[in-house]
Amino acid sequence: MEKVNEVIEIINKIDIKDKLRVGVCMSESAYTNLKYNKAYMHSEFDKRLKQIDNAEQNKVAIYLVNNCIF
Repeated sequence: MEKVNEVIEIINKIDIKDKLRVGVCMSESAYTNLKYNKAYMHSEFDKRLKQIDNAEQNKVAIYLVNNCIF
């Protein structure tokens, strides 16, 4: 049980993108024996991760447009 708590503590310290990446990896893995709908959870983690990544990509694009000479 101590190792489980250590893993949970590590996950609590990482940012939301990395938490979602962990969720995606766990839901894709054939080695996890989780008692929930893996396909549904994978799609939810993936959708939320893409929303965050897309927002960051847009910020970078706007910065480049505003600060670079083309």
